[in-house]
Amino acid sequence: MMDSYTIFILLEFAYLVLFFIYEFTNLKLVVVLAYVLAGFKYSISALQTGDMLAYKEVYNSIAKFNAESFYRQEGYTMEESFLNLLYIAKLLHIPLIIFHLLEIVVFLVSVNFLCRAFVPKYQATKITLLFGFFPVGGELCLYLLRQLLSTTLVFTSMGFLFRDKPIKALCIFSSSLLLHSSAIIYIPLFIAKLIKNNLLKILLLSFIYGIYIYMISNIELGGQLITSLTGDTSIYYTKYQLNTLEEYAQVETRRGSDIGMLTAIMLFYFVLIGTWKINIIKKSKLWLYYSFTFIFTGFYVILNELNVSWIASRINFISDILLFTSNMFLTIELFLKYNDKLIFSALATALFWISVLVVIRGNEVNGILFRI
Repeated sequence: MMDSYTIFILLEFAYLVLFFIYEFTNLKLVVVLAYVLAGFKYSISALQTGDMLAYKEVYNSIAKFNAESFYRQEGYTMEESFLNLLYIAKLLHIPLIIFHLLEIVVFLVSVNFLCRAFVPKYQATKITLLFGFFPVGGELCLYLLRQLLSTTLVFTSMGFLFRDKPIKALCIFSSSLLLHSSAIIYIPLFIAKLIKNNLLKILLLSFIYGIYIYMISNIELGGQLITSLTGDTSIYYTKYQLNTLEEYAQVETRRGSDIGMLTAIMLFYFVLIGTWKINIIKKSKLWLYYSFTFIFTGFYVILNELNVSWIASRINFISDILLFTSNMFLTIELFLKYNDKLIFSALATALFWISVLVVIRGNEVNGILFRI
């Protein structure tokens, strides 16, 4: 009988095959199959993770709309909007694993929608398909539920924002706040989009994220902020207090936020190309997106260096997503507007082998072990 690692690698290889089929045929059906396969391999790999087991208890305990959940009984808090969604899923007899799979599919659709604001449809689809590989999808796709859905709405709202449809963008973004309070970290982007001058946009983004860093790194202010969002009996408040006292690593070592090799490589490439082609980038329609990526990544790096690791671990994969998409946009915009099959094929192959390497070595990525 094959072990779970072998099964996951075979699924990853099947996904690579689908990527190549789309690369050379552009069949829409292949995209649908790839999205479903990505959702399947991530959802079954997350079955025995701590978060999914907790969500399963919540799912099983929900008895009515707007219910007092398992989390509340145990002193936790969850945004009630998500509880309502779980209740509806249970009412429709949708198993939690299928609910997770559907979330991943919808997330990939939102990534596609965002990318299509900047690059042609076929390139946006290929960038999105790259998110189905484990090194790119990572923690966000693997086991998160509320933050995955909230991020899906954020990316959709960003897609409208960069299409100059601010009303739709703000409405969808507002709904993301109802699912996960971490969506508040994106507010500076929506404010900056209203400003015409690029320099002022950069200054505003830097200033607001500077305030965020000060508030989060200050135990008293940060504690008040977390309390206002989740309550002082929530798991978020507890983890934040432990984390700021540098005891978090002893309490929960599974979810780290250290900058990995892949992130370092992406950041190096982004800074190198950005510095080299700065004059061209300044005139690009993606200027704000690139600037937001750089500042948000700096925001994450600083929080990580300040040892606010629990909060940093909640945004490191978002920083990686921004870096990954920005690097793809930069490469397409500056080097290969057409005839990009070789680059995309090489990148997909590299991501597959990186995934195989991680799985074979049995390493944990963001504290998650594969158990199928």
